[in-house]
Amino acid sequence: MRGLALSGGGIKAAAHIGALKAFEEEHIKFDCVSGASSGSIIATMYALGYSSDEMWKMFKKYCKRITYVEWKQILKMVVGLLFTRRLIIDGLNSGKVIEKIIKEICEDSQIKNINQIKMPLMISMVDLQKGTVYIASSKEVRANLLDNTKYVTDIPISTAVRASCSFPVVFSPCEYDGIQLIDGGTRENLPWKGLKDIGANEVFGVAFDTILEKNQCCKNIVEVAARAMELQGRELSMYEKVGIDHLININLKKVSLLDLSQINLLYKMGYEETKKQLLKKLETQV
Repeated sequence: MRGLALSGGGIKAAAHIGALKAFEEEHIKFDCVSGASSGSIIATMYALGYSSDEMWKMFKKYCKRITYVEWKQILKMVVGLLFTRRLIIDGLNSGKVIEKIIKEICEDSQIKNINQIKMPLMISMVDLQKGTVYIASSKEVRANLLDNTKYVTDIPISTAVRASCSFPVVFSPCEYDGIQLIDGGTRENLPWKGLKDIGANEVFGVAFDTILEKNQCCKNIVEVAARAMELQGRELSMYEKVGIDHLININLKKVSLLDLSQINLLYKMGYEETKKQLLKKLETQV
């Protein structure tokens, strides 16, 4: 069984779709899939059977809605500062829009719960209070006693994706079963090991390495938060990538977490870099 793990990266998920286009052209198919943060959106679409072309069409349609800042949240912040001198919001966007989008994506297949998805699908999330990694899984998983990861098989797919995409500062934490869940990328940004636990004997991973240009400054609170997570994620990724069978590491120029103007470039870079690295792998096997 062949698996695919997709890392988080905000709008850089456009590169995942380009990578999937390259996989399709090389006739490489996957039997199980996982994703963190924005990678969970693409992983979900793949598990539902969408082609890369269909994904790209939907991604361009929905990404503007995902990056929208809710003025209700801003107003709440201003009122809180004026009357209580406290910051009483936990994100610039409640994240409910992500749930709505996933429900729309799943509408044709009439799927509501992750356990209704036939293809094995795993989505990473993190408990904000305890730091525990939660994996929403469409299939039962025998937990590793040496691993503190908790698996959840009875959760709405829209809730799981929203939780995994709840990037701190940008999106509010997602409440589920009394737990505040946040972006899976904070602890498990390339969730490939669970795919091995359900029987995958070969796993591909697609991850991003962002290059920060010299003297390039973060201009706002979102960019500061994004850069902080990138720095944390760089150390995390070095650990996470050890042992994976095939890693497609896509070097991206500095792109802001929500910079919609770069999505076509990101798709192109994901496609070209994956093609190049796949060809290298094939050459070494000859």
